[in-house]
Amino acid sequence: MIGRRWRAAGVGLRMAAAAGLLLVLAVCSRNPVEPALPALEVVVAGGDGQYGTEGVELPQPLRVVVRVVETKLPASEVDVIWEVVSGDASIVGPDVQVTAEDGSAEISLRLGTSVGEVSVAARVASQAGAGATLRSFLVGTPVLTSVQPTDVAAGGVIVLEGENFSPVPEQNAVLFSGIRGRVSSATATRLEVEVPDCLPPRGAFGVRTSLGTVSSDSLTISVSSDAPPVAMAVGEYQDLDDPAGLACVRLPGADGAVYLATTYSSGTVAGARHTFHLTGLAYSPTGTAPVRATSDLLASPSESLERSTPSAQEIFEHELRLEEERLIEARSGSYRPLSEALAAPAAVPSVGQTRNFFVFNGATDPDERFDEITASVRFVGEEVAIYVDVDAPEPGFTDADLESLAARFDEVIHPTVTGTFGRTSDLDRSERVAVLFTPVVNRLTARESDSFVGGFFFGRDLLPELSSSNAAEVFYALVPDPEAEHGDERSRDQVLSVVPAILAHEFQHMVHFNERVLVRGASQDALWLLEGLAQMAEELVARVYDRTPESSEAELFRDGNRRRARLFLQRPDTVSLIVSSGRGTLGERGAGFLFLLYLHEQVGGDVLGRLTGSTRTGVSNVEQETGATWPVLLPDWAAATYIDGVEGASGPFVYPNVDLAEFLGHPPPYHDPTFGGSDFGGSATLLSSTQRYFRLAPPDGGSLSVGFGGPGGGDYAPGAALGLRLVRIR
Repeated sequence: MIGRRWRAAGVGLRMAAAAGLLLVLAVCSRNPVEPALPALEVVVAGGDGQYGTEGVELPQPLRVVVRVVETKLPASEVDVIWEVVSGDASIVGPDVQVTAEDGSAEISLRLGTSVGEVSVAARVASQAGAGATLRSFLVGTPVLTSVQPTDVAAGGVIVLEGENFSPVPEQNAVLFSGIRGRVSSATATRLEVEVPDCLPPRGAFGVRTSLGTVSSDSLTISVSSDAPPVAMAVGEYQDLDDPAGLACVRLPGADGAVYLATTYSSGTVAGARHTFHLTGLAYSPTGTAPVRATSDLLASPSESLERSTPSAQEIFEHELRLEEERLIEARSGSYRPLSEALAAPAAVPSVGQTRNFFVFNGATDPDERFDEITASVRFVGEEVAIYVDVDAPEPGFTDADLESLAARFDEVIHPTVTGTFGRTSDLDRSERVAVLFTPVVNRLTARESDSFVGGFFFGRDLLPELSSSNAAEVFYALVPDPEAEHGDERSRDQVLSVVPAILAHEFQHMVHFNERVLVRGASQDALWLLEGLAQMAEELVARVYDRTPESSEAELFRDGNRRRARLFLQRPDTVSLIVSSGRGTLGERGAGFLFLLYLHEQVGGDVLGRLTGSTRTGVSNVEQETGATWPVLLPDWAAATYIDGVEGASGPFVYPNVDLAEFLGHPPPYHDPTFGGSDFGGSATLLSSTQRYFRLAPPDGGSLSVGFGGPGGGDYAPGAALGLRLVRIR
């Protein structure tokens, strides 16, 4: 599970605040057996392959991610030891770092005075075999003294002379006003370079050479070209994804053409960061626009955004999923069929029957974390038995309220979720899911909070060998509390309006736990995928209501997903699809929902059910069940999320059967600045599995040459999996 809390001595404890209330999800039995620290690996996640000069601190921190070998999921709270093992450099600050929620740890490195390669090792303190090495290079600043010839045709060869070049051709990045040319041969004082054939038809270009971001001064040459621009019809696309940063394309500006530029990383190391450089050289028949070395065109927008802090419900649910994973890891012995642990079968509940339940209460004392309450059966449906705590405040629900809720579950929620994702267990042989309304849930939220916990499912109840497990399928929900006895005032109408959507979401978690953990003996899936599937349950229930006379009811189940999706699309470059930082932002949940919605629409069939029932984890689960690789899926989804509905869009660039613009609402949430009327250039950073959108509008009757590379316009960092997808949208 993303954000697993490992320590060298075992599983560490972490308190989580849910709307001001401390919820300690710690040891779950009176005599816990902590699992041994699993086999870990260290993966490079940023800062590798940098160049710097004498005495400088490298611009990017050296960053690694610690993951569990078997599942590839991040491990937090692990001590990482950093050490300079060769070369002249020193670590800035402490050389022992503790991994964050996303498994990452990083340090800054200051170079010394001796030119050469520097190697820095990062290793897990408790596992000698878990480590990685990052390389940096201490170099002299390249000096460019001459370029010959100074008038050349695109595709030709020029010779650069100077000092401090690398004798390894590919280490030298030679840029023509920001667009990289291929170095065919190299010595410390001489480079032979091919002029990119995508440059504008004519003009003066600044030529400079660099080692990473350590760059020479620029000299000017004239370049002419008769190569035509690459024509694309609306809906057609070009990918620039050469790891060497050599790919470029010249786009025509005829007929008011506009192109969507989607920069993306399809990297799968959660917590990694990747820098790219985007360059555009505009050409107009009246002359080439002046070349500008602009560094801030791609800077992140600074306007304020809507509140994206997760609600108390989402924080609490996130922590429960993490706790379930800890419980699964801690199960003693090998997987065994549930029948060996079940109590005697129980009959179908009847109205008026009472039963005791253990309800998690958020107490900080491990011995007082569950309230034992008594509840009576108020209504029994075909698939649900509704219990109400005998201590619930009066007046509470009417019999008609509970009958209506049971009908929602029996007629829509249960058949939709089980028909899509799989079946639930029946540990107590009641043939019903228990919905328990109890003021214990009300008390999970501190008074005067701006959000609240409405209900939850806890997988502990499906692990009957554990103490305080109810050995039954139970959904817990808050009760009406008009006099605010157990927290803030909660009206009957308010409770009835929020519980159905939470029930659909948590029921999918219940089914998922059964299909994955109980039936197949697997661990929990990655949190981003786990939550995306549960959010899809809400959307599928909403679609059922869309087709009924009660179509307005669909908004009870759809509104949250729409809101989270819009938050994601305001700043997608800051939200990694595959990692949940801290407790999971609303934007992260929006990304996961849109991705699962896209898979459901594009792949169709029973893909959601296959993802639920798989024993694989995260990205590998998606690749296996869709038959597509992540470097294909990620940019297809990223482009479709913007392009869906654009005239001419088809194939992988649409959400079939969904009008995404209508779903998201107006105005559109995208931040998509338009470039192309003049030269531009700049750098920005993406997390693994993120994207960022720009519009490119070449001068009318002219063209726009586009180059895409890594830091300084050179190579991508190893594992960055960066790319630029250009789609004509007008």
